[in-house]
Amino acid sequence: MNLDWNVGSNFVSGIIGALVGGFFSGPYQHLRDFCCRPRLKIIFTRDEEPFRIDTPDEIFIRVGIKNVGRRVANGAQAFLTSVEEIEPGSTIATKFYDSKPLAWAGWSFERRDLPPSNKVCFYADVLKISKHTEGWNFAVQNLLSSQASMTKFAGTYRFHIALTADNARAASCKINITYRQNWNTLRAVPVRRWWQFWKR
Repeated sequence: MNLDWNVGSNFVSGIIGALVGGFFSGPYQHLRDFCCRPRLKIIFTRDEEPFRIDTPDEIFIRVGIKNVGRRVANGAQAFLTSVEEIEPGSTIATKFYDSKPLAWAGWSFERRDLPPSNKVCFYADVLKISKHTEGWNFAVQNLLSSQASMTKFAGTYRFHIALTADNARAASCKINITYRQNWNTLRAVPVRRWWQFWKR
């Protein structure tokens, strides 16, 4: 009788254990994946190297890109999502409607896998200015014909930039870039978020 009871209780315990294990294994797996996912970071802190590269012929404005999470960020790509004109007290939408991939440093547009390390930093170009000819040269593959007039603008544009990768939350930043059709007037300033002011 005791033997039958032990067998029965072990059988019931096994079923309960399997059910409980199955119930918690799914949420646990999702929680583990969430905590260990890639974490993207896009950086622009100042208008100097390594975010501003000055050569004899050109000046590049670019952003730093990192994965500070715990897994490889697959298929990472930076995008220019919108451009606005900055006027005193207001912003004005431009004809830059569609998000366009930004070039990695070296003018490559292929997606990249980012290793999980705070010490590994990639760079994506945002803008290239020639010291010999006038015009905004956005670091995208091409502009629409309706956007061609944007290259002749003299003033300040606000660049909205996003960074995406598989299984990772997107990161973003904004940069105000002033250029009055003379390379000596080129200035780039990060647009700080409210908590960045609080930190200071």
